[in-house]
Amino acid sequence: LVELLPAAFTIAFLAGVESLLSAVVADGMSGGRHRSNAELLAQG
Repeated sequence: LVELLPAAFTIAFLAGVESLLSAVVADGMSGGRHRSNAELLAQG
């Protein structure tokens, strides 16, 4: 289990970055604003 933790944290970090970048692009297209903290919290 301990050997899987670095990979799990890396995947979680990359998923968070991708989600926030997608939200920024969507904001640019719609003219709205996203809530970064809510976005990351929703991912778990």
